[in-house]
Amino acid sequence: MKNLTNKTYRKAGIVGILSLFLFLAYSCKESLTDVNTNENEPTEAATSYLMTNAQKDLADNYWGEFPLGYFGSYYAQYWSSNQYTEESQYQYRPGVVNNIWDVYYETMLSLQQIIEQNRNNPNVAAAYGNNANQIAAAQILKAWTFQTITDIWGSAPYTEALQGAENASPAYDSQEKIYSSLIDTLESARDAIVEGEPVFNSGDIIFDGDATKWKRFANALIMRLAIREADAATEEAKDAFQKAYQSGAMQSNDDNALFVYLSDSPNNNPMNEAYKTRDDFAVSETLMGFMNDHNDPRRGAYAEPAVNDGNQKYSGFPYGMKGSDAKSYKNNEPWSRPSERVREATAPAIFMTYSEVLFNEAEAAERDWISADPAQKYEEAIRASMEYWDVSSSDAETYISNNPYQPNKWRQNLGRQKWVALYMQGIQGWSVERRLDFGLFVPPQGGKLGVSFDTQNPVRYPYPTQEHNLNGENVDAAIQAQGFSEDDQGQRLWWDKEAEGK
Repeated sequence: MKNLTNKTYRKAGIVGILSLFLFLAYSCKESLTDVNTNENEPTEAATSYLMTNAQKDLADNYWGEFPLGYFGSYYAQYWSSNQYTEESQYQYRPGVVNNIWDVYYETMLSLQQIIEQNRNNPNVAAAYGNNANQIAAAQILKAWTFQTITDIWGSAPYTEALQGAENASPAYDSQEKIYSSLIDTLESARDAIVEGEPVFNSGDIIFDGDATKWKRFANALIMRLAIREADAATEEAKDAFQKAYQSGAMQSNDDNALFVYLSDSPNNNPMNEAYKTRDDFAVSETLMGFMNDHNDPRRGAYAEPAVNDGNQKYSGFPYGMKGSDAKSYKNNEPWSRPSERVREATAPAIFMTYSEVLFNEAEAAERDWISADPAQKYEEAIRASMEYWDVSSSDAETYISNNPYQPNKWRQNLGRQKWVALYMQGIQGWSVERRLDFGLFVPPQGGKLGVSFDTQNPVRYPYPTQEHNLNGENVDAAIQAQGFSEDDQGQRLWWDKEAEGK
């Protein structure tokens, strides 16, 4: 990881300038509180600037053209490619894998810097918000990031990560260890939050410095971790979920963790920027076929009406076609693009929504972890999703009536509805299918291209080539420790148990 270390130090050296630019852009838009500093004294980058920068970097990396479009939305089968189909046939680009990995680890340096400045120089850092709350918020976002990393790749640098030149070749921790540690970290961060005190006086784009919302987000993330490891570490998962549920997670869509973009480049939604020069993405038949079969009223929020269809129907694009076939189909058949809503300049990047919390609570109730009616939680989850996408309450109730909870088939029933609700959150939608195996995903129509693995669809991403080249000994040890035959996309993660054992 020497190259990563060098890059991250270069980034750390200029992060104050870059984050200041971002902070000022958002400050002008949001009328954020000014921060008083002594211009005659050299200072570190303001922690509020670092938080703005970290949030935007994470949002861009999760929502960007390649991480969201060519990876997350393809692997979750929300979208398909209408011309450059290699990624939808699972031929990944090594440079893309390297970059996604790099940005996540690089961004956590900014979050770690927030923690260290508040611990080492609390009087100065206190100018930007409550010290304990700043540390907690940075820890919560780090936990979100580490879970995203391990859910993509499996074992990853964790204990020895973010040490810079002191450890340029960090060892990999198991996913089991990472999950357990993340739960502990989130519980500690949650308990340290001082409600009623600002997290940041300014610069917090996600929650605008609201300590209560950060606390609810921490509990929601614990519940996400617990549900995902439910079949692998049941007792730990149950205990963690129960504590988070009692402490209180998101209470409504007002608590959604969203990064709201501005209307002007470079602070517009990255998918909006991508669509200025290209038109590669189509809503997949996997998603649109299911929504059409169930007359889902969210279709207009998710997709545009089909091209060349006078009836203005929604039509999915076949998943994973060969490039030549996709180009022909694109020119001659009706199909739907992603909606204007999800690719407009101000469309927010979604870190987590209230709907997901309710789906997780429904599953916890089904597992008898909490005292609640799983059917009621399931219905509330669908309502929350419908509300987020501006569906009328009457249409939402009709949909719920026609798609009732089925306790005897809850993995399929709840899993599919949760997957639909997680639209535009590719990694999360993909993770739901990997864990619950709800039976909607199809193999790419054109077959796998340039890759070979045993599972029908990918169940992980391969490690970056730069890690193989620069940290190869630790990568090889991680592959062996996970019981993988090789570093391919068909090796199941620790929490992803075979369907036969469920």
